[in-house]
Amino acid sequence: MKFKKAILLAAPLLFCSFSYAQMARNPVIANLATMFDFNAPAGNVREMHTVMNPPSGEINYENRLKVDRTGCVTSLDIRDSAQKMVLQLHREGNTLTGIQNGKPLSLKLDEKCLVKQKKDELGEVKYAYWPNGLLKDIFFMPGGQRIAHHEYDANGLPNQVDFYMSDKVASQTKVIYEDAEHRPFDYKLVTETMRTPFLTAESHCRYDEHLSPIACDITLVTGIGKTQQTQRHQVTTEVSYY
Repeated sequence: MKFKKAILLAAPLLFCSFSYAQMARNPVIANLATMFDFNAPAGNVREMHTVMNPPSGEINYENRLKVDRTGCVTSLDIRDSAQKMVLQLHREGNTLTGIQNGKPLSLKLDEKCLVKQKKDELGEVKYAYWPNGLLKDIFFMPGGQRIAHHEYDANGLPNQVDFYMSDKVASQTKVIYEDAEHRPFDYKLVTETMRTPFLTAESHCRYDEHLSPIACDITLVTGIGKTQQTQRHQVTTEVSYY
């Protein structure tokens, strides 16, 4: 998973007119993948089903995504036992609405199907985007305090995320890709605070003809010094296309 918060490295409208090349990643899906921590498939996606499990075999993460022909997400369901998170969203007009851990959640969408505002029990968050539609900044409202900034490489893949506290960078995640153009989910990710790494993730995947990852082996190292723990997971994804 790309940005699993605490384990790994987080918009549709009824009528939006995106047209995506076979290998391109829909920014609507890519941004939701960043917001909710999953691998974004490429191409003109119809449905996606992802399962993650440790070597023991039991499923500890499951994700179901549905997208309409215009590239706008119609529903997203995630069950993450490791993070004790259940998310259920479906589109109603220009809003993705539903629940997260039993609490109401709504994502307001703009004319390009991008999430412009999130409201939940913690308050309101607003989003800003780069010209290509990829997520740039996240602001906590009503004060407009920036809480995250995202940078990407020439292939549109995230290579750095800065997380802010009191207008200062509190932690930073950097991603290095083995071959970003041909193997976009083979990477090493490091998150650090005060120049001290506390999370490292390495991912190696098999891909379909659209360069969507269909099977990934992920190794996580969390903690500092003697408190470090290593976890290994297998992620399998099935994707259908229009």
